[in-house]
Amino acid sequence: MGAICSDQPNETANANYQSNLTVLLNSLSSKASQNYSFYNGSFNTGIYGLFLCRGDVSNQTCQNCLKSAIPRIKDHCGSKESAIIWYDRCLIRYSDVNFFGVESTSPYISWFNENNKTSDIYNLDAISQLSKLIAVAARNDTLFATDVDGSNSINTYALVQCTRDIDYASCGRCLTDLMDISKKSATDTATVTASAAATTTIATPIYSSTTTSRTTATA
Repeated sequence: MGAICSDQPNETANANYQSNLTVLLNSLSSKASQNYSFYNGSFNTGIYGLFLCRGDVSNQTCQNCLKSAIPRIKDHCGSKESAIIWYDRCLIRYSDVNFFGVESTSPYISWFNENNKTSDIYNLDAISQLSKLIAVAARNDTLFATDVDGSNSINTYALVQCTRDIDYASCGRCLTDLMDISKKSATDTATVTASAAATTTIATPIYSSTTTSRTTATA
């Protein structure tokens, strides 16, 4: 879906740095194969990294997403000091600065369906739906919540999620900031995803109604 690399190349991006980044990314991939849906650690590489899979996807879907994302983030951003890549079902982030537990919505990217503008009533309902979901996610151990609202003629599907290295209060604030960005879209589809959180509202189903038990951990 999108990727952002730091503006400046890492001056230490030599063979040793590249080797450490490879170790980090391979270690994250290994954790995904053990049915972790979230993992963060440095694995003694001096580089901090995490991955997060969307809370409704299966173990296999999570693993497949990361298999695609890991080589891409290395190819596109491997010489940079920090990077984040977002796919529809997973994200990967790394940095040479410890960002674990830091409340942040920067960087972020957004997708709006500019071809399908909606009414003020629809937008107010969508924001109300997101507000309720944020309250649910911000007190849920998975920091994830979904909802479908059928009160209008069009069902609205919504999803919110935070990376699980931040606390409940930080998650709530991050999601609220992203919701404020999505208010500007006035469309039936709005996705805003950031370094530690993501929100989506859309008029078609976007998530699975069943989930598989998965693991979260920190190295």
